[in-house]
Amino acid sequence: MKKRTILAGAAGAGILAGAAVFFQRPRSGRVRYSGGYPDEWHRQTDVLVIGGGAAGLSAALSAAENGARVTLVEQNPELGGDSLISGGYFNAVDPLRQAPLGIHDSVELFREQILDSGGGRNSPEVASVLASEAGFSLDWLERHGMRFMPQVVKILGGGFARSHKPLLPRGEGYIRVLSSECRKKKVAIRLGSRAEEIYRDPSGTVTGAAVTDSDGRTAYIRATRGVIVATGGYGANRQLLERLAPRYAPLPHDSQMGATGQAMLEAEAAGARLVNTDLAECVPGSLPQTGFFARIDMDPERMVMVDESGKRFVDETGYRSTIAQAILGLGEGKCWSVADSGAVASFDESIQKDIYRNYYAGAVFRAPTLDGLAREIGVPARALVRTIRQASNRRIQTPPFWAAPIHLHLHTTLGGLEITGRAECVDSDGTPIPGLWAAGEVAGNVHGVNRLGGNGINTAVTFGRIAGREAAKRII
Repeated sequence: MKKRTILAGAAGAGILAGAAVFFQRPRSGRVRYSGGYPDEWHRQTDVLVIGGGAAGLSAALSAAENGARVTLVEQNPELGGDSLISGGYFNAVDPLRQAPLGIHDSVELFREQILDSGGGRNSPEVASVLASEAGFSLDWLERHGMRFMPQVVKILGGGFARSHKPLLPRGEGYIRVLSSECRKKKVAIRLGSRAEEIYRDPSGTVTGAAVTDSDGRTAYIRATRGVIVATGGYGANRQLLERLAPRYAPLPHDSQMGATGQAMLEAEAAGARLVNTDLAECVPGSLPQTGFFARIDMDPERMVMVDESGKRFVDETGYRSTIAQAILGLGEGKCWSVADSGAVASFDESIQKDIYRNYYAGAVFRAPTLDGLAREIGVPARALVRTIRQASNRRIQTPPFWAAPIHLHLHTTLGGLEITGRAECVDSDGTPIPGLWAAGEVAGNVHGVNRLGGNGINTAVTFGRIAGREAAKRII
């Protein structure tokens, strides 16, 4: 359990494929914030979106719906990013679903919980926008064909029953729907294309970016209305973590390999301000010895966390940051998530598949009785049985019973580009930068020290939708 100690102490082809002309600008000849734009633009669009996850696709679709010509570039060979492998839950105040279930919610309560969990490190303005606009984002998705289960649930670290679960597993439904709608709106999607520089003209307006395809050819794209950065976090970039958030660098992560933070740094080089880059969120799960993380803690009301003595050591319904600190407090001691077969059966098929992969690899345990499970994981049987009985409200009743060892891993970085409530990036004195927006995990002042469970996809879609609309409306 050394990871705890360390943490406590510390599509399509590349862009312009088939085009007749490419211009490779010498790296020594960069044009940055200090002046102008490239000597020659190779392509022009109204709005350039960097990133092809839920945030980027939402931004592209929103901009196109508002009349803009849109080009989206994604460095990976396929769309989706971390959104595709996320849990998929979407937090939103939705009285039509919540009220019949006896759930009394409000935008004001949602905002208060975002700010409370943020520990004073997030923006009240941005939190208010997320709380009030997430419901509209949910409706917007459904109008485009996204489908959700009728239940509204509370997930690990969510703090309240406002998480909407999509019909399709994880983030698959979002990416399918948004990419399909983008193509209907004639958004030019270029895969295997990495944005390397963002340019501002002498007036301080962002004018476009340099984009390199998988063959190493660089094209300069002029964006007449602006650039939207939606490239996710930097959880897969250990070197950057060591520089910005060193206590998280040694941990395993569950980000896709494109989560490098490069476009975030390019925006910073163009004058955008970074905030909270020392913050990240950790969640419990098995070590990825099979290549797949296994988690049986998705529903906090259907599992308990126990230590080596078989006793419960934390309120599983608390914030993820609180749970992480409780795990850290155990030092080198082992701990486990315990759930029943009903809980496991309620998870998405893809999550169940990861659990079974780990089970057959000997990394997750199952037994027909709690006594048997205690023997499997090496905790006192009497103590474990007593713990489960005392936690009867957790609904751990249906055999066989499951246990997964808990190891913290990096789930999301929380810092990044500072934005306004209209998703505008700001410069060093807090002034919005003309023509530059950010959405999704790359935005650094949305969540603060803790992101509520279920506030990942809704942040991506909400601020992507706002950024696209604002960019399309920009007067030039």
